[in-house]
Amino acid sequence: MPKVGICGRLTLTSVTETEISLSVIVFQDPCMPLSTHYLTNPQLVVIRYEGHITQSDIIEGFEACLTHPLFVPGMPEFDDLSRATRIDLDFSAVHDIFRRLNAYYAEHETRVSFYAPSDVAYGMARMYQNLAETRFGHVVHVSRAANDALQALKLGPLRYDALLAQLPDPEATTDGPIVR
Repeated sequence: MPKVGICGRLTLTSVTETEISLSVIVFQDPCMPLSTHYLTNPQLVVIRYEGHITQSDIIEGFEACLTHPLFVPGMPEFDDLSRATRIDLDFSAVHDIFRRLNAYYAEHETRVSFYAPSDVAYGMARMYQNLAETRFGHVVHVSRAANDALQALKLGPLRYDALLAQLPDPEATTDGPIVR
């Protein structure tokens, strides 16, 4: 099992006489090529790819995601490839990744959307989409526009800038409410 640093932030979003609403964000070590963030409102897993990405990074990241206590099977998945600078995957590697993940996707109807603004990221995401749809019957959305990718998940009016505001900045240091 991969070693993963866990961080989190709990935010009080509203209080009424009968209800307290909290927003929970938990994420893996932001220094890893994949950082995974779990949002509760809306329920969403956000996977951010950064720097050099390999096949083993993706497989280890997904396995860690599936075993995380805040992961809910079937929750929508937003894959953000905007910070990936190098992706070492060919068609065979993408096929192997999806073959390994297919058992999960076959069991759970999961909306998946990729934000892939660069040519390399878009090409990799399209290979994944092609395999998912033609060989496994799973619908995957791929877009070069962040807000289009988010809207494909049917989460309401959530915009990319608002989503990023909920996530920790991997380059920032903080004395705030993030607990390591």
